Amino acid sequence: MKALLPIFAAHPQVLFVYLTPPPLAPGPWRDRAFKWLANKALGKPTTDEQFAHSGAVAREVNDWAASPDGWLAGYGQRNVVSEARAEQAQG
Repeated sequence: MKALLPIFAAHPQVLFVYLTPPPLAPGPWRDRAFKWLANKALGKPTTDEQFAHSGAVAREVNDWAASPDGWLAGYGQRNVVSEARAEQAQG
């Protein structure tokens, strides 16, 4: 995402807004017993474990993007808005 900062800087008249995606949530379906058993036997994660892992990774990326020490650290222009920048502007 840092590769985008020069593009943002080249267009100061455009407001860029970073929106955090919603978390993934498992649907009402469940793994069938044979699939769950096969995944366990092969050492592969179950669907529930995959959702838990992808949720944790998404939270880390969003925390980094919104952190004052993260994605926009050192970016001086005010044409990119993230959650942290919005809170700083209000405070």
